[in-house]
Amino acid sequence: MIKEGMLAASDGLQITVKGLETHGSIPWGGVDPIAAAAQIVNALQQIVSRQVDISNAPAVVTVGSINGGKRGNIIPEEVVMTGTIRTFDMDMRKDMHERGSASGQAMVTKPIMGAEDFSYYANEIPGLFFGLGVAKEGEIIGAPNHLPYFYVNDAALPVGIEALANLALVWLYDQQ
Repeated sequence: MIKEGMLAASDGLQITVKGLETHGSIPWGGVDPIAAAAQIVNALQQIVSRQVDISNAPAVVTVGSINGGKRGNIIPEEVVMTGTIRTFDMDMRKDMHERGSASGQAMVTKPIMGAEDFSYYANEIPGLFFGLGVAKEGEIIGAPNHLPYFYVNDAALPVGIEALANLALVWLYDQQ
């Protein structure tokens, strides 16, 4: 198990809530999966806020989509919810999945709730993952990736190339 990390493990979340379709004018004639889905979202948030010791590391459970129904006056037969679970520690990750959600591990550096597959490699062989600041001139922190206003400042690229070249030279020197 890695004791330190910068990026979280990312696990997909999909929950299908089955109900019984009925007309909206007679909700007692069916079973409403939308109302049940709302309760599930609340319960998932309480796992992180009330059941996991997040003073050790952050945890995030996000429901990013809830899809169901065809018309505004029909209670649908099912609702599909999708989201993400983010964790930093494998034991807490397992615990969160058993509870239905996610958590993490104490960090040396401030953790980011983003995720990267690099951890799979670092579990097998020693590795180094580093980030390169690419914010616009005058900004200390830029917009996160995956957002439409994410910006890469090309002036940062030579810094990244120099850092990687120096790391390679140090590694080669240490191999002698």
